[in-house]
Amino acid sequence: MAEADRKLYDGIRALKDGRKAEARRLLKDAVRLAPSSWKAWLWLSRSAESEEDQRSCLEKALKLNPRAELAQRELDALGGPHRPIAEVPSQPVAILAEMLREQRKQAATLNKLLRQQEHLVSSLNAVVWAARVWLLLVAPGIVLGCISVLAGSSLLF
Repeated sequence: MAEADRKLYDGIRALKDGRKAEARRLLKDAVRLAPSSWKAWLWLSRSAESEEDQRSCLEKALKLNPRAELAQRELDALGGPHRPIAEVPSQPVAILAEMLREQRKQAATLNKLLRQQEHLVSSLNAVVWAARVWLLLVAPGIVLGCISVLAGSSLLF
């Protein structure tokens, strides 16, 4: 058994026994001795101290063996691969631009609704005035007509 394989085996055993610091040291040695061992990178990810280190080890394992389903599942569980820093600044700008477009659409819709409301208020005011005029001009005539019919005289008709 090669030294890298022995370090890998001992690191796995230490990790399974709960000796994480020892496992990390052994697995780092295995990676140093065999940097192209995707299994060593996978197991090193399991002893990593931070999520960033874990993600980095899993990405390295997948780079060495893109068909390593276990490494892919573990990376997906962390939220997928880490995006390069160069992509981060454009994302907030794109999000803000989309939010601004949406706000402009909403403002246009609100302005249209406001114009419709103003038109409805104007129409309602016209109906109210028509009802007042009717009450002042037509209603008294109807009332007088009813009274004269009841009184039996044809005063106005």
